[in-house]
Amino acid sequence: MDVCVNKSKKTIEWNVGNRTITIYNEHVLYAFKHGKNLLMVKEKYESLESGFSIYDKSGNLVFSYKYLGDSLTFREMNITDIDGAIISADYEEEKRKLVILKELEETRSLSVYDERGDFMAEIVSPQGYAFISLKNSDGNIMVVAQGTSDITRDSFGRNDWNFSINFDNFYVQKKSITQ
Repeated sequence: MDVCVNKSKKTIEWNVGNRTITIYNEHVLYAFKHGKNLLMVKEKYESLESGFSIYDKSGNLVFSYKYLGDSLTFREMNITDIDGAIISADYEEEKRKLVILKELEETRSLSVYDERGDFMAEIVSPQGYAFISLKNSDGNIMVVAQGTSDITRDSFGRNDWNFSINFDNFYVQKKSITQ
């Protein structure tokens, strides 16, 4: 997917097969392919705030949020019951789940929503780790967590780990060191 941003016209274009999709985004800073079939747009607002919007390959908005905000637009609805500041959000394409990394009183957790925007679960960091970011590997969402002690370090001293998210039972499982 080749993505072209025209900042003066505030448009984003990309090709899907032999079709060209064009969308208008008033706050576009840059855009890039994200996940398996999504487009991520980094946005900057007049108030010096920033945020992100994710579109599907047909140009439909999947979700949009402001960094450190407390609400998110998911498809056609507003999710305003987020308890904390949004650090990051992403969409699990295969499972059709919205994942929000949020922070409340210096504690980060994941909130999971279904495809209708209904809250499903909150997942806290495993003991000895703190969530730091979300990672999208070809449409598969993982959470990166940092160990909080020397016990969680590998033999080279690295302490940032990828955790897979179990969307059936709502927990995370350590998978690999973050490269």
